[in-house]
Amino acid sequence: MKNDAKTRDELIGEISRLSHLIEDRLVPDNGMTDDQLRSELGLLRDLAEQLSESETAKVLEKPAPSGRVESYQRIFANSPISFSENDMSKLQTFFTGIRHSGISDFRWYFEHHPEAVAKCAILVKRIYVNQATLQLYGAGGIEDFTDGLMSIFHEESYRVFREELIALAEGATSFEKETVVFTLQGERKDIYLKIMVVPGCEETLSRVLVFVVDITDRKDAESMLEEMRKMLIRTSSKSIDGNNSKREG
Repeated sequence: MKNDAKTRDELIGEISRLSHLIEDRLVPDNGMTDDQLRSELGLLRDLAEQLSESETAKVLEKPAPSGRVESYQRIFANSPISFSENDMSKLQTFFTGIRHSGISDFRWYFEHHPEAVAKCAILVKRIYVNQATLQLYGAGGIEDFTDGLMSIFHEESYRVFREELIALAEGATSFEKETVVFTLQGERKDIYLKIMVVPGCEETLSRVLVFVVDITDRKDAESMLEEMRKMLIRTSSKSIDGNNSKREG
């Protein structure tokens, strides 16, 4: 996590540096101050600290035994981290059916059968969700997820979910990735996803823990940085062209 935190600190530093350059050379009256930029992007460091120092990281690194899954629910009931427990046993049954048909290459199968990926999204059953999960997806209660993951998925979501399915089918007990989901109201969210199969449930996938961190603001910050870079490049190009014109005149 230290390297992750360093990356985000460097991002903030670069935003600060570029903001001064742009303010001085492009739009001196834009009203955007360095303090405002730092305030907006402070979430990046907060997120790194939260993931490295909070109970979340400790629990992620050392899962509780199957009989203590309720402890997860107590820990994360009021956590700002989205936490849910899913029953993926129907996925395991689906994987078994594929194997019985003589197919062992799950990557080939799911890449050539996108309809199977969509079907698997429906087979996931949510057993428990905390308040942060409801807020993240704009849901009123767990009953809003009766269609599995379909209501929150996007094209990019399916690509990552396919990788998750392949990992689980091949026996992996954890998976993590950045992906995209949508709230029930249609608002896009960039998220960091981590899933863990509860020890003792590897054969059935009946209890799978899912942690989600909303990184939309971080993505917005990265987009801002890219725009600022483009602005600086355009400004530098115009400045060079202007100087050349003056010399020629």
